[in-house]
Amino acid sequence: MGQDKFIEQLRESLLEEVASNPTDEQVREFMSGPADSPPGMLERMRKGFVEKVLQRLRPEPERCVGGEITLGRWIEQARKEARLTHGFIATALGESPSFVEQLEKGQALPWTIPAAIGSDIAILFRIHFNAFSELTENSHKALTEQSSQIPVANSRGLRPRAIPPRSSWADEARSGEIKDWLEAVRHDLEEKQAKQLLD
Repeated sequence: MGQDKFIEQLRESLLEEVASNPTDEQVREFMSGPADSPPGMLERMRKGFVEKVLQRLRPEPERCVGGEITLGRWIEQARKEARLTHGFIATALGESPSFVEQLEKGQALPWTIPAAIGSDIAILFRIHFNAFSELTENSHKALTEQSSQIPVANSRGLRPRAIPPRSSWADEARSGEIKDWLEAVRHDLEEKQAKQLLD
């Protein structure tokens, strides 16, 4: 998609209910923020923009993801498909761009972040709780597979060897932690009245 097409979609998203289209100057002002805007106004505008773009991308909540895609990878694909930067997603979530990058790369594991942020992600990206749970479980599977394949030097330093798989006790403990976290996310979605993600 070319820059002109993106600017056209930006205009449509920003002023969907306004009769006239914004000028290039207005679009640039939105992207950089008006000089005299009250505190937090630019963040609210950007959050609203991101919400509209992602709603347009997925008018109905994603209910089933299929395959073994992780939550981070799914977020990255949706973000790129919507042509949004880490900064825009970060602003919409009230987090830093580095947090979004870490989440996408699997460096920030879903169940290690606050449940309130997990529910914000589900709401922003329009991920039904069933699909959200599936993506979280896929993230756990990917971590387990990855940790069993990390090469380390042996005691003589001659050849790399694989770390033995984690004990079943550790996996059960992590599974319990994930289950508790998902329940907290579900509760937070209920509190935020995100019924369309729970039905």
